[in-house]
Amino acid sequence: MTTPPVLSFSPGDRVTHDHLGLGRVVAVDVGFVSVDFGEGTNVTFPADTQVLHPL
Repeated sequence: MTTPPVLSFSPGDRVTHDHLGLGRVVAVDVGFVSVDFGEGTNVTFPADTQVLHPL
């Protein structure tokens, strides 16, 4: 079985999430990516997440 590639994100990157929709990366820290999905919805994901998709 192969492991999916780990994506790298930078602040300002636009991303999409299957349930939360469109968002913008606001911070990248060691091991974590924080995304603003609008209307006060900020979510932090592990950096190796497979639920964020770059646009």
